[in-house]
Amino acid sequence: MAAALKAAGSDRLYCVEPNDAYFKHLVEFIGKAGVADFVTPLQMFSTAPELRSRLPEKIEIIYLDANHSYSNAAHDIALSDQLLADNGLLLLDDVGPSVSPRLDPEGRGGVRQALLDFAKHRPDLHVMFMEPPMWFNPCGLGIVCKQSVGHSRHGLGSLFGWLRS
Repeated sequence: MAAALKAAGSDRLYCVEPNDAYFKHLVEFIGKAGVADFVTPLQMFSTAPELRSRLPEKIEIIYLDANHSYSNAAHDIALSDQLLADNGLLLLDDVGPSVSPRLDPEGRGGVRQALLDFAKHRPDLHVMFMEPPMWFNPCGLGIVCKQSVGHSRHGLGSLFGWLRS
Protein backbone atom coordinates (compact mmCIF):
# COMPACT_ATOMS: atom_id res chain seq x y z
CA MET A 1 0.00 0.00 0.00
CA ALA A 2 2.80 2.40 0.88
CA ALA A 3 4.60 1.62 -2.38
CA ALA A 4 1.43 2.55 -4.31
CA LEU A 5 1.20 5.82 -2.39
CA LYS A 6 4.86 6.51 -3.08
CA ALA A 7 4.38 5.80 -6.80
CA ALA A 8 1.40 8.18 -6.86
CA GLY A 9 3.36 10.76 -4.86
CA SER A 10 0.48 11.48 -2.51
CA ASP A 11 -1.40 10.59 0.63
CA ARG A 12 -0.28 8.75 3.73
CA LEU A 13 -0.61 5.31 5.26
CA TYR A 14 -1.19 5.05 9.01
CA CYS A 15 -0.29 1.74 10.68
CA VAL A 16 -1.55 1.09 14.20
CA GLU A 17 0.37 -1.65 16.03
CA PRO A 18 0.44 -1.99 19.84
CA ASN A 19 2.84 -4.95 20.16
CA ASP A 20 6.48 -3.92 20.81
CA ALA A 21 8.05 -6.66 18.67
CA TYR A 22 5.66 -6.22 15.73
CA PHE A 23 6.00 -2.44 15.92
CA LYS A 24 9.79 -2.76 15.75
CA HIS A 25 9.46 -4.98 12.63
CA LEU A 26 6.99 -2.54 11.11
CA VAL A 27 9.40 0.38 11.51
CA GLU A 28 12.25 -1.71 10.07
CA PHE A 29 10.16 -2.75 7.04
CA ILE A 30 9.12 0.85 6.41
CA GLY A 31 12.77 1.92 6.40
CA LYS A 32 13.93 -0.95 4.18
CA ALA A 33 11.11 -0.28 1.71
CA GLY A 34 12.04 3.40 1.47
CA VAL A 35 8.48 4.57 2.19
CA ALA A 36 9.01 6.46 5.45
CA ASP A 37 7.74 9.68 3.83
CA PHE A 38 4.38 7.99 3.18
CA VAL A 39 3.86 5.91 6.34
CA THR A 40 3.13 6.95 9.91
CA PRO A 41 3.53 4.04 12.35
CA LEU A 42 1.55 4.49 15.57
CA GLN A 43 2.36 2.28 18.53
CA MET A 44 -0.95 2.09 20.38
CA PHE A 45 -4.15 0.10 20.65
CA SER A 46 -7.19 1.08 18.59
CA THR A 47 -8.91 1.72 21.93
CA ALA A 48 -6.39 4.43 22.90
CA PRO A 49 -8.22 7.76 23.38
CA GLU A 50 -5.46 9.68 21.58
CA LEU A 51 -5.75 7.60 18.39
CA ARG A 52 -8.44 9.85 16.86
CA SER A 53 -6.24 12.94 17.27
CA ARG A 54 -3.34 11.21 15.48
CA LEU A 55 -5.35 10.32 12.37
CA PRO A 56 -6.87 12.49 9.65
CA GLU A 57 -10.52 13.46 10.07
CA LYS A 58 -11.63 11.16 7.24
CA ILE A 59 -9.85 8.17 5.69
CA GLU A 60 -10.39 6.77 2.19
CA ILE A 61 -9.29 3.14 2.82
CA ILE A 62 -8.99 1.26 6.09
CA TYR A 63 -7.47 -2.23 6.24
CA LEU A 64 -8.46 -3.88 9.52
CA ASP A 65 -6.56 -6.96 10.68
CA ALA A 66 -6.75 -6.92 14.45
CA ASN A 67 -8.07 -8.81 17.44
CA HIS A 68 -10.50 -11.54 16.37
CA SER A 69 -12.94 -11.44 19.29
CA TYR A 70 -16.45 -10.27 18.46
CA SER A 71 -16.39 -7.37 20.94
CA ASN A 72 -12.98 -6.06 19.83
CA ALA A 73 -13.96 -6.40 16.17
CA ALA A 74 -17.24 -4.57 16.87
CA HIS A 75 -15.28 -1.72 18.50
CA ASP A 76 -12.82 -1.47 15.59
CA ILE A 77 -15.62 -1.57 13.01
CA ALA A 78 -17.50 1.23 14.81
CA LEU A 79 -14.31 3.31 15.02
CA SER A 80 -13.57 2.64 11.34
CA ASP A 81 -17.09 3.73 10.44
CA GLN A 82 -16.52 7.08 12.20
CA LEU A 83 -13.23 7.59 10.36
CA LEU A 84 -14.25 6.34 6.92
CA ALA A 85 -14.92 8.95 4.26
CA ASP A 86 -18.07 8.80 2.16
CA ASN A 87 -17.35 6.40 -0.73
CA GLY A 88 -14.47 5.00 1.35
CA LEU A 89 -13.56 1.33 1.69
CA LEU A 90 -13.14 -0.77 4.81
CA LEU A 91 -11.27 -4.05 4.23
CA LEU A 92 -11.41 -6.71 6.95
CA ASP A 93 -9.27 -9.82 7.26
CA ASP A 94 -10.38 -13.18 8.70
CA VAL A 95 -14.08 -13.05 7.87
CA GLY A 96 -14.35 -16.51 6.28
CA PRO A 97 -17.47 -18.39 7.44
CA SER A 98 -15.47 -21.30 8.87
CA VAL A 99 -12.48 -19.28 10.12
CA SER A 100 -14.04 -16.26 11.81
CA PRO A 101 -16.06 -18.17 14.45
CA ARG A 102 -13.08 -20.42 15.23
CA LEU A 103 -10.79 -17.42 15.90
CA ASP A 104 -13.25 -15.76 18.30
CA PRO A 105 -12.39 -16.61 21.91
CA GLU A 106 -15.82 -15.25 22.97
CA GLY A 107 -17.68 -17.76 20.76
CA ARG A 108 -19.89 -15.04 19.23
CA GLY A 109 -18.89 -15.39 15.57
CA GLY A 110 -15.85 -13.11 15.47
CA VAL A 111 -15.13 -10.43 12.88
CA ARG A 112 -17.66 -11.70 10.33
CA GLN A 113 -20.59 -11.66 12.76
CA ALA A 114 -19.56 -8.30 14.22
CA LEU A 115 -19.57 -6.84 10.70
CA LEU A 116 -22.92 -8.41 9.80
CA ASP A 117 -24.48 -7.10 13.01
CA PHE A 118 -23.04 -3.61 12.54
CA ALA A 119 -24.17 -3.31 8.91
CA LYS A 120 -27.59 -4.92 9.40
CA HIS A 121 -29.57 -1.66 9.55
CA ARG A 122 -27.16 0.54 7.60
CA PRO A 123 -28.23 1.03 3.96
CA ASP A 124 -25.11 3.16 3.43
CA LEU A 125 -22.81 0.19 4.07
CA HIS A 126 -22.45 -2.21 1.15
CA VAL A 127 -20.83 -5.45 2.35
CA MET A 128 -19.24 -8.13 0.20
CA PHE A 129 -17.32 -11.21 1.33
CA MET A 130 -14.48 -12.63 -0.74
CA GLU A 131 -14.13 -16.29 0.16
CA PRO A 132 -13.47 -19.60 -1.58
CA PRO A 133 -13.88 -20.22 -4.42
CA MET A 134 -13.60 -16.49 -5.24
CA TRP A 135 -10.79 -15.98 -2.70
CA PHE A 136 -7.55 -17.92 -2.44
CA ASN A 137 -7.80 -18.99 1.21
CA PRO A 138 -10.45 -19.75 3.84
CA CYS A 139 -9.57 -16.64 5.90
CA GLY A 140 -11.57 -14.50 3.51
CA LEU A 141 -11.73 -10.76 3.03
CA GLY A 142 -14.63 -8.48 3.84
CA ILE A 143 -15.09 -5.37 1.71
CA VAL A 144 -17.35 -2.57 2.87
CA CYS A 145 -18.14 0.50 0.81
CA LYS A 146 -19.63 3.37 2.78
CA GLN A 147 -21.88 5.00 0.24
CA SER A 148 -25.21 6.72 0.67
CA VAL A 149 -28.17 5.02 -0.97
CA GLY A 150 -28.73 7.98 -3.29
CA HIS A 151 -25.29 7.44 -4.82
CA SER A 152 -25.39 3.66 -5.06
CA ARG A 153 -26.26 3.68 -8.79
CA HIS A 154 -22.65 4.52 -9.60
CA GLY A 155 -19.26 3.22 -8.59
CA LEU A 156 -18.83 0.46 -6.04
CA GLY A 157 -22.40 0.72 -4.81
CA SER A 158 -23.67 -0.61 -8.13
CA LEU A 159 -21.07 -3.39 -8.04
CA PHE A 160 -22.19 -4.42 -4.56
CA GLY A 161 -25.86 -4.26 -5.60
CA TRP A 162 -25.14 -6.41 -8.64
CA LEU A 163 -23.27 -8.99 -6.57
CA ARG A 164 -26.16 -9.26 -4.10
CA SER A 165 -28.75 -9.91 -6.81
